[in-house]
Amino acid sequence: MKNQEDEFYSELDKKALHKSCCTFQTMILFFVGLLVLAIIGTFYCYNQIKKINFPSKIVASTFQDKDSFYEKIKSSDLQENIEITITQEELTAVTSGGLSGRNFIIKNTQVIINENSVDIFGTLTKPLSSQIKIVTVPKVNSGKVKFEVQKFTAGNLSMPKFISDKIAESISKTMDENFSEFYTNYEVENINLFDGKMIISGKLK
Repeated sequence: MKNQEDEFYSELDKKALHKSCCTFQTMILFFVGLLVLAIIGTFYCYNQIKKINFPSKIVASTFQDKDSFYEKIKSSDLQENIEITITQEELTAVTSGGLSGRNFIIKNTQVIINENSVDIFGTLTKPLSSQIKIVTVPKVNSGKVKFEVQKFTAGNLSMPKFISDKIAESISKTMDENFSEFYTNYEVENINLFDGKMIISGKLK
């Protein structure tokens, strides 16, 4: 017969074993729950990214619009103060090559100018495929036009700020290249937005 001490330790072993099994089962259930949530979250994000995000109106641009843009910024007749009007068709034409950075590529861009923002639509092809919308506000920075990204959405999913900042850098770099002839002689003082057009005021350097 087992003495009382043996029975006491036997009971402790049984309780410890039962507790250990419960703890192991709880951990398994916890990780299974996390896996299920991760799968649901992945499918949700994928479906949101795949939502169609086309502009409310189609901006048709031509080679003439691109020629018109570069004609406006050449500034062959230098003036103390200058004001040029850039249309959304012209901006669409000069960004038709798309936007790209180290980790992303955006093609088939369209630019729509509103009174409060310049909206850029396009097709994201890297790192994934999605219709995107970039809401920007042009600002004057060191005598140049810089585009501050207010919101960047892929499908219906808003992208985090660090991605928006990279997009903003790419947009401003593209615009710097296109406005380079203007910046040779002028520095930007003011930017005004209207429906379908952006008016840039500058002064001679």
